[in-house]
Amino acid sequence: MGPEEIDRRRSVLQSIANKDSQVDLKGGTEIPSIESAYEGYLTIPEACRTATQAVKDGYKAIIVGCFSDPGLDAVRELVDIPVVGPGQTSVHIASILGDRFSILATGPRQRSFSTSEHPALATKLASIRGIGMSVLDVRQNKRKAIENLIEEGKKAIEEDDADVAVLGCLSLAFHKVDEDLKGKLPIPVVNPIKVAVKVAETLVDLGLSHSKLAFPTPKKVY
Repeated sequence: MGPEEIDRRRSVLQSIANKDSQVDLKGGTEIPSIESAYEGYLTIPEACRTATQAVKDGYKAIIVGCFSDPGLDAVRELVDIPVVGPGQTSVHIASILGDRFSILATGPRQRSFSTSEHPALATKLASIRGIGMSVLDVRQNKRKAIENLIEEGKKAIEEDDADVAVLGCLSLAFHKVDEDLKGKLPIPVVNPIKVAVKVAETLVDLGLSHSKLAFPTPKKVY
């Protein structure tokens, strides 16, 4: 992302946050978008460096910058402040809003899915439906993305028995397409970046963070 897109996203984040919260966008790699596990893994070292520096700079919480939450467990091992994964958080929110939810993601329209990352939600996840567009496609053509989201969202309801949808891409989330889908889909649409900001603020307000028994600090930090 160039400086203009970074500034736009920072502005979106700040508009979601409470008035007394300061939100900044940090990090950055040569990876233009995360379209695979491989690309996600390549971003993790920079995420770890950014997180440790954020603690030194006095930040109170961290949000991982991708729906697939790359490096979420690693970053939690390195810091004590709350680390929120937009993907993990939004699917848990979806699970309490209905009986079954579908993730509307970028990528191929036919998608297989695994509940290995969130086994507690195995009975709640109805499907993952790709909209047939890459992350970069979404950034360049919001209108087409909305059309495809409506099409796949209706299929998720009719064919998969979904009663909640989750936006499975932060580029979709930063475009706030959940607002465009109101009245177009008869179900709640969870925006992962909105959820992540609000959960991060809530954890700070409650004085809660992840368990260091579950995410122990490494004996050596490289």
